[in-house]
Amino acid sequence: MFKHASKEVRMYDHALDGDISEKNCKVVEAMTNFIQDSSRTLRIVIRDDRPYEHANIFKVLSQLSCERTNLEIRKATPEFKQEMTNIYNKDINFAVGDLMSFRMEKVDSDAASSPRGAFCSFNRPDYAKKLASVFDKHFSSCSVIQFS
Repeated sequence: MFKHASKEVRMYDHALDGDISEKNCKVVEAMTNFIQDSSRTLRIVIRDDRPYEHANIFKVLSQLSCERTNLEIRKATPEFKQEMTNIYNKDINFAVGDLMSFRMEKVDSDAASSPRGAFCSFNRPDYAKKLASVFDKHFSSCSVIQFS
């Protein structure tokens, strides 16, 4: 996603706990490279804002959020969470790149023991725009996460 997006990536996830990025170090590297380009924007909304200090992605993003103006991390409001759940009647995580590409996964309540399944496309603007529309509708009402 980060490698192919030229302007903006939106992410909606459970937490910055490293559940995927700890298994693939290239995720954090690609995200960092993306943010280093000041013409690009990364906006993240998470449902759980507890500090996952053991996770590399938490460490990297907490540091970058203090240094970069093109990175915003916020906590989802109850309304945001509900509207996202209503899309597929389940919690979902997703990333949208430039309103063209997306990666989406349904989250099972027992996600730790369940296999992950994701649906993605790099040329489905209809899906990407639907996810981005809900994201944009609620983003400004989500509280900014302050890292110390």
